Amino acid sequence: KDFLSSEFYTRHKDAYLFNFLSKASITNGWVDVELFLKNYALALSGNMSKVPRIFYKAFEGFSDSDVFNDAKIYFLSEYRLLKEALKIYLEAEESRGILEFSNKLDYFFKNTHAENKFHSILNFNYTRAAINKTFCNVEKSPDVLHLHGSLVNDDIVFGVDDNFSDISNE
Repeated sequence: KDFLSSEFYTRHKDAYLFNFLSKASITNGWVDVELFLKNYALALSGNMSKVPRIFYKAFEGFSDSDVFNDAKIYFLSEYRLLKEALKIYLEAEESRGILEFSNKLDYFFKNTHAENKFHSILNFNYTRAAINKTFCNVEKSPDVLHLHGSLVNDDIVFGVDDNFSDISNE
């Protein structure tokens, strides 16, 4: 929710994807961006019957054929814009030291690492900020495997779904 209210997001609020994502967030009180993207793509491919009801209100604008057609045309460029906005937002938050683990998780990592319980961390986050802070005073930090890409490698990936059979290639 912090990202959706940030300047990095709101400066693009007039773009179709951003506009519909904001509507979904307002309607439901929050939004899972990856789930939203899957259902946005389903709606754009004409499969509204497969879209969960929680997104119906957000996609009301699709009843206007001009909006629907324009949203389809701009989807890929706006998706890239969304990824770039998220990347810039996370980099700013990371540099400010905002992204941290909870104290309990910090305690767990420090104690299990001290006992050589693990050598790698599977990270679903795009950043290393919390992990770097946690392991800054140890001799060898564990390897961090970023499952959805990382900011450092400029390869963030939205983990939407590996089965897009319901979405046309159009």
